[in-house]
Amino acid sequence: EGTFTDALLLMTYLQFILLCLQVVQTVLFLISALLGSLFFIVSLGLVIWLMLNFTAVLHRFQGLGRAVGVLVMTMVGTAIGFWLIVNATGLSTIGGLPNA
Repeated sequence: EGTFTDALLLMTYLQFILLCLQVVQTVLFLISALLGSLFFIVSLGLVIWLMLNFTAVLHRFQGLGRAVGVLVMTMVGTAIGFWLIVNATGLSTIGGLPNA
């Protein structure tokens, strides 16, 4: 049900949040690699939570369950699409083991 304008607005907002998280993470890595790594784990969870909520809001889902399904199906579809492209172009045989 979401429009292109709504999706563009949400993705722009998400990219801004990601940029802010990356700036903080870079500063923390300069201070301590451990702090930077821990912040990365926390920010990864935040990004997944935000993506699920943005998907639910955009498509006007009642809960996050459908948003999880959409995210999983998108990941599966993308993986299958890449697999088809790689196999159709023959890139999967480059650098492979020779037939013995």
